[in-house]
Amino acid sequence: MVDFIEAYAPSLVKALPATLVIWILAVAVGAAVGLLLALIRVYAATPLAKASAVYVDVVRGTPMLVQMFILYFGLPEIGIVFSPFVAATLAIGLNSAAYQAEYFRAGFLAIPSNQVAAARALGMKKWCYVRHVSIPQAMRIALPAWSNEFVVELQYSSLAFTIGVTELTGAAQKICSTTYRCVDAYLLAGAFYLVLTGVVVTAFSAISKRFAITPAQ
Repeated sequence: MVDFIEAYAPSLVKALPATLVIWILAVAVGAAVGLLLALIRVYAATPLAKASAVYVDVVRGTPMLVQMFILYFGLPEIGIVFSPFVAATLAIGLNSAAYQAEYFRAGFLAIPSNQVAAARALGMKKWCYVRHVSIPQAMRIALPAWSNEFVVELQYSSLAFTIGVTELTGAAQKICSTTYRCVDAYLLAGAFYLVLTGVVVTAFSAISKRFAITPAQ
């Protein structure tokens, strides 16, 4: 096994940047779209709020892999073509948005209502209050759940190999196909994911202790 690691670990290291970029971009897309969906659902007019709710329900109710296949294999039928990398990133990010929207919405709803009255008493307009009071608090309230989404999206990035992206799992699959030592190849890839997950969990544990607040506060 040691010889196997020495021979093939460099191949996984080369694939690591693809995993990290997909992961970071997907989480960023998910956070931006998710925050927008949460704002619409909590503060916008009823038709827009319902549309936001429908998006969340549909995305959460269907497999992310199916969504990825629709973006990569389905959209070209109507003239929209994405590269494997872009399709994977968008699929993971837009899927994440549905979950992050619920984290943020819970954060908005947890803010004490008396803060709205205080903001009005100070003469703050609705969107000024949302921007300067509501969003900062909601994001801090949602931080523990949000950190879990980082771990989930890191693991979801492994599905990108199904449409031809050579990230960690894709590199492991190629090693498997050439050496026929599939168990060793996927165990090695799993070790990479385990280390990355440990780093993320440790980092967010420190961040949560520093910035997270409870709804009671």
